[in-house]
Amino acid sequence: MKTILLYFLIFLALASCKEKDDMTPAVEQAEFPQGIFVVNEGLFQSGTGSITYFNTERGETWVNVFSEVNQRPLGNVVQSMAIHHNKAYIVVNNAGKAEVVNLEDFKSEGAIDGLVLPRVFLGISNDKGYISQWGAGGMNGSVQVVNLETMQVEKSVSAGSGTDYLMMHNNHVLALNGGGFGNDSTMTVIDPETDAVLQTIQLQPNPRSAVTDNDGKLWILCGGRYDFMDPDKDSPGHLLRLHPQTYVIELDLEFPSQKIHPDKLVMNKAGDEMYFLYGSGIYSHPVSGTNLDLQPLVNRTFYSLGYDRVSETITAADAGDFISKGWVIRYLETGSVLDSFKAGVIPVNFVFNY
Repeated sequence: MKTILLYFLIFLALASCKEKDDMTPAVEQAEFPQGIFVVNEGLFQSGTGSITYFNTERGETWVNVFSEVNQRPLGNVVQSMAIHHNKAYIVVNNAGKAEVVNLEDFKSEGAIDGLVLPRVFLGISNDKGYISQWGAGGMNGSVQVVNLETMQVEKSVSAGSGTDYLMMHNNHVLALNGGGFGNDSTMTVIDPETDAVLQTIQLQPNPRSAVTDNDGKLWILCGGRYDFMDPDKDSPGHLLRLHPQTYVIELDLEFPSQKIHPDKLVMNKAGDEMYFLYGSGIYSHPVSGTNLDLQPLVNRTFYSLGYDRVSETITAADAGDFISKGWVIRYLETGSVLDSFKAGVIPVNFVFNY
């Protein structure tokens, strides 16, 4: 009993600890000329998420930008962030909202409320944006159509289960339905002019992320089926290449293990090499490859992965013990370490701002 109490007290101390970063500037000097925003989930349920900013030119880090500029917590759990027309839209999952800040000074301009387990924001036009959400129970996926001038949801477009990743592709919006707390294997194709669903494409289980290559081909990484009650019923992940107009699957590469689920597909600047997380490493795959070469580029377990097209570096986040602050490590495309910096608790996403 004493041991449990000791662990509980340590947990509370860590959760409430507020480290002041030595490089944190005065709020009135806030500026974000070029660098990387890191989205940190924060402790699940008991904590608040945060946004870290890394100035790539000066090598300086500001660990908790939003709360220090706006003098209030961001909320729980911070899921993703996107930049659209000089504003940042920060999606906060458990809080059911998307915070809107001015990118010049990161001051709040309001929030889009009334969302249910939101995941990703995608800007459509000056006054219109999409936000994917898992919906009630985490399995009723949809895309919320938002008026960006009033910050109100005006329409809901039904999609598959656990709608998550969004991208613009050939004047269509592609919404990947990863299943949420369940499983799904589809992609919803939406006309952003009318918000009409044009097609539903059958993929492999749990589509998570998508990129396009230098030939216009669409690549989608599917994590494979999860069964949280019986992992023996999991299925292997797949890396798919689709025709960019018809969305017909042209190549289907199956991963060897049914219990290791690939995640976080990103593309290099040249559009000829992809990177992803698989088990305890970062792996690469050329777009010309017709077989998976599972020799790791980097041997280390990461929670998130990104690619900086300006510095042409791979950016990866190590969430550590998921209680303390995590680390972000930048790699050259050869797998050599460029530099590293400390982020917030559970770094989950990157936004490269130049």
